[in-house]
Order: sequence, then C-alpha cells, then structure tokens
Amino acid sequence: MRACGKKCGLDFKGEPGPQFPIFQLSSASRYALSATFYLAQRPGQYCAVEEVAKKRGLPRSFLVKVLRHLARRGITRVQRGPGGGHILARHPNEISLAEIIEAVELPLAGARSCLLELHGCGISPCAIHEDVCVAERHVWKALRAVTLGSYAAGASGSGIGS
Repeated sequence: MRACGKKCGLDFKGEPGPQFPIFQLSSASRYALSATFYLAQRPGQYCAVEEVAKKRGLPRSFLVKVLRHLARRGITRVQRGPGGGHILARHPNEISLAEIIEAVELPLAGARSCLLELHGCGISPCAIHEDVCVAERHVWKALRAVTLGSYAAGASGSGIGS
C-alpha cells in the first residue's frame, strides 16, 4: 500500500496525533473506492473492467468480483456488449464512502476479533472493547458523511480521486 506522505497530526485535546495509520482498509475496500472514484469522474460513461483496472493499477480478476458486489448493492450498473461496462447507478453525491466499503466488506465479514487477542472477548468484553467500538462508530459516522461527489469534484490528477 502506498503511503500518502502526510502526517495527520490530529489534535486530541492537546495530545499529539497519530503518526501511523491505525485504521487500514482491506484490498477489496481500497479497490472498490478506487474504481468508484474513477467512475465518478466519468459521469454517464460506461467503463470496461479492463479500462478501470489499467488506469487504476488494479488486478482485473479481483476487480471483477469487487464490481459485482457494488452492482448487487445498487452502487454501480453493468451493461453488457459493445460500448458497455460499469457506470455509477446514482449521482456521486448520493453514494457515501461507508456504503461502498460495506458493499464489499459485509459479504466477507467474519466475527470481530479482539485487538488484545483475548479469547472470549465477545462473551466477556476485554478492557478496551467498548472504547474500540466507540472509535469504530465515529469512523463509520465520518465515512457516511463523505460522498463520492466530494472527491469527483475536487480531483486534481493526483491522490485518491485521480
């Protein structure tokens, strides 16, 4: 995974922010976001899997599976035949980053594992279980608040939206 090169330096009530990523996305989520950002920049244009894979540097075979999950959840539409391909099913402003991630993660989701690797954490929660759940809820809330449209409009040829 390529690092962004920026240090977040978030301010948590005067404490220095994290200097390393604690929240990592799976390959499926990263590919789904990358592909949908690409499609958002091409409104009304069907894009072949091969085109998206090549332009975004993604493995074609895995991208096919990711796009299938996105289509099943109504995020993309598929048209077969000449001139066909994938297109966003809705306006980019109506599709949140959380919705994209959920589309590819929920079919693969397993049981939550304990960050402290304690057996039985789900039955008798460990010392940090509730704090981790609260943090995850904040992350999901933030991802629900951000849409593809915010990236498609501001894409500058570099970064995640290009």
